[in-house]
Parts: sequence; structure tokens; C-alpha cells
Amino acid sequence: MKNKNGILGLDEAIKILLALIGMVLLGLFITGSIKIFTESTALGQAKESLEKISFEIEKIQNSDGTGEFFLESPKDWGVFTWEGDKKPIQCEGDYCVCICEYEIDYLLPDAYSDKCNEEKKGICREVPIQIITQHTPIKINPLALLKIYKDGDRIVIKEN
Repeated sequence: MKNKNGILGLDEAIKILLALIGMVLLGLFITGSIKIFTESTALGQAKESLEKISFEIEKIQNSDGTGEFFLESPKDWGVFTWEGDKKPIQCEGDYCVCICEYEIDYLLPDAYSDKCNEEKKGICREVPIQIITQHTPIKINPLALLKIYKDGDRIVIKEN
């Protein structure tokens, strides 16, 4: 409270200072918790999206049909395909499909190999057949309608 001169006493100033410090610490804790939740959620969403793609690949590989499906998440990530030597270390076989963070529109697909190798920045899966995207990468922002079909001995994924 105020004394007769209208100036805060030492006790009140300490209480206000401690309250401010507590609010700053609480804000930092909440911000850190949100970041951890968002990062793990994005990777989980990427795994689910990769499961959808893998399911469609298996379905198309065993038939001559066409599939269409939505990838709803994670936002601002992209679908990439690789073959040969310039692929993420997560891919040990000949062909690979990945969902990784997509940051800059003008980077060549090979530059994303390093991004997909970073922890919590991408997930990859080997596929038994050559797979390509019509336009690499396919950006998921915020939604991508994908069409998948067999073209000779390979599978093509394109944004519809």
C-alpha cells in the first residue's frame, strides 16, 4: 500500500517484483510447452500422412487403378520422392518417399535431403517401386489433394 507520501514501500515493491518474475517464468514455461507439443504433433501428423501415402502406393502397385486422397497435415511440410544416392539417410533402399518441413519454395529437391535428416523435421519410408512426384516437392499448405497412379513400372504422385 501507499504510505502518507504516496510512495510504495519496500515490502510492496518486492511483492510486485516477485509477481512480475513469476509471470515471466510462467510465460516461458507455457511457450516452451507449446513448442514441444507443436513439434511432436507435426511429426505425428507427418507419420499419419506418410501412412496414407504408403497405403495408396500398395493399393496402386497391385492394380492399375488410380487413387485420390487428401493430406491435411502437417501444414507447411512437403511430399518428396528420391531415388539413387542423393536421398536422406533414413532411406536405405533404392526408392523413398518422405514428408519433411518445407521452408523455401525455390530450393532444389536434393537440398531437402538434409532437412529430412534433421530430427523432428521429416519422416521417410522406403518403397519397393520407383515413385516420383510430378512436381517435386508437393507442398501441403494447408491441404493437398493428391492423385496417385501407375505409369508403366513406376508410380506417380501429383497434386490434383
